[in-house]
Amino acid sequence: MFTKIWASSLRKYDSMYYDMQNHGINANVSRVQRNHFHLEFILFSLVVSLTGCGPVHKNDIVGKYVAIHSYGIEQLQLAADGSYFQTFTPKDKSLKPVSASGKWSFNGEHLELFDSLLVDDFYGDLSTGYSRKKSGVNLLRVSSSLGKTVIHVGANTDVVFTKQ
Repeated sequence: MFTKIWASSLRKYDSMYYDMQNHGINANVSRVQRNHFHLEFILFSLVVSLTGCGPVHKNDIVGKYVAIHSYGIEQLQLAADGSYFQTFTPKDKSLKPVSASGKWSFNGEHLELFDSLLVDDFYGDLSTGYSRKKSGVNLLRVSSSLGKTVIHVGANTDVVFTKQ
């Protein structure tokens, strides 16, 4: 796709330059300047294609993730067979570590964890029911940037699961 856009843009730029020259308009664009433009466009296209702006696939999210909360560390292991294992270790030693396991699926944008722990209260604080599994589906947004896949803990917090 980027190649088509790049080629189309270069053709338009060259066509404009030659039309100006053919109609007696001094375009004041040297071959070096045109080549510099081409190089800049190639570099821009390369950066855009390498930033991971493309879609995330199910195979991309299989693996181990860690989220570092202000109140503890949460780990999530996503297996290729659609199962997951989740653990949470609180910083406060008076609170007990907890774990859960279940099934997961991916709909192209959200990770769906079935019967998982809800550690975060969606505002960056420890949920009062952190040690109990939530019945139903927990939807977590998944994104990719610069080839790194991250799973967002909630809409109102900057905490993310980063792939290890």
